[in-house]
Amino acid sequence: MLFLKCLEELERKRRETSERSWVVPVEDIVARNYDLSATNPNACIALAHPSLWSSSAQVASIGIRLMEAIEELQESLEIAEQANGASKIASTWCRQPVGNFISRRKELITISDDKLYKRVTVKLHAKGIVPRDAVYGREIKTKTQYPIEADELLVAEIDAKVGGYGIVPKSLAGAIVSSHYYLYQVDTTRLNLRYLEFWLRKQNVLEQVRGFIKGALNYAAIRPQHFPQVKIPVPPNIEEQERIAQLLTKAHSLKSLNGQLALEIDALLPGVSTDKAGALSYGRKRGFSTLTSISTKETRFTAARVLRTTAPAPRHSESTA
Repeated sequence: MLFLKCLEELERKRRETSERSWVVPVEDIVARNYDLSATNPNACIALAHPSLWSSSAQVASIGIRLMEAIEELQESLEIAEQANGASKIASTWCRQPVGNFISRRKELITISDDKLYKRVTVKLHAKGIVPRDAVYGREIKTKTQYPIEADELLVAEIDAKVGGYGIVPKSLAGAIVSSHYYLYQVDTTRLNLRYLEFWLRKQNVLEQVRGFIKGALNYAAIRPQHFPQVKIPVPPNIEEQERIAQLLTKAHSLKSLNGQLALEIDALLPGVSTDKAGALSYGRKRGFSTLTSISTKETRFTAARVLRTTAPAPRHSESTA
């Protein structure tokens, strides 16, 4: 009996785990109700080649769009530099209070119980204004509300300190907000809305807003006269603002495509490898490192040119209706 146990022990030690052999704890076998069917945890699962090539084509398509966006942006920048020159543009700009281009609107409406009203959410960090819900007037306790219109500047009284402000999109015209919001009409003949939106997302604007904050920490809010005092660099004419807004939109598109391409590559290669016969496979435990980033040499170059062509801003360090 002792001899047999020694043989069993020697046999157990002689066996080594590999890609084709493995050890299963007794507890796992019991948990499977003593099901002894074997599934190799180190096995590779063959990938369907058509789907791989389809994904590769999608990555290639995004890559082409990325390069086209780079070329388009660089061409626009070259035209702009030839027309004006970065130093000339910078020298003609000055920082002006936003109040020079906006005026507060205070018209209230009385809520009707049987009418359906859209309400909005002002996303934090100046990330836009989006739909919240639609309710009948009977569900709204405060019966006086502000109707909002497209292209107006909407500022949240309390959440302004965390970027709770933005431009109302056309799809939300006619929605309502409470008295905890300030509405400003923008003189679009003198200030381009896309240009204004760009500056609303800048850290410098947020720091200026925080400088106006009054009140206890939990109810730190700005007053309606504060936001118009925020200063931004403003080009001398509306055409220049539009041109800069177009350049910034192209740069943003370039950045989005760059990130999208990296994600597509990431999804395409989550550990792709080949076996000894050269067959494409996906390993559960092994595989090549996933590609998580792509070269951004041209992107950095382009971004630097955008910064030189845009305003020389000083370097400073969701609200629900």
